[in-house]
Amino acid sequence: MNNRAHKNCLLCEKLGNNNCQSKCVVYKFTCKLCNSIYIGQTARPFYYRYNEHKYSLNNNNENSALSDHVNTSHINDTHKFRIDDFDIYFLGIYKTPIECKIGEAKWIRTIQPSMNRKEELTYW
Repeated sequence: MNNRAHKNCLLCEKLGNNNCQSKCVVYKFTCKLCNSIYIGQTARPFYYRYNEHKYSLNNNNENSALSDHVNTSHINDTHKFRIDDFDIYFLGIYKTPIECKIGEAKWIRTIQPSMNRKEELTYW
């Protein structure tokens, strides 16, 4: 699959030259208000994982790193946080799921993102 955005896709527009249907992706969410970072990965098409993040944030899911960030770092903000309050960037697209997992670990070790949970930071 080529990495070019497909026509009329709002998510692809956010991803620049990347495609929301890309698989084995390591991605970065950056909070637009405070520049805190979350790094994740998915072997599935990215838009599935993106929609899970969106749903968790909209429903204040306590198991979500993004919701946890909003609830701890922006507790006094009257602004209703949405997925659009985070910039999205692909750090890498890999050939296999295991390469993707290893890629995520390397990026986490390099960037030291503040939103990732402790177990993610010490996994590798």
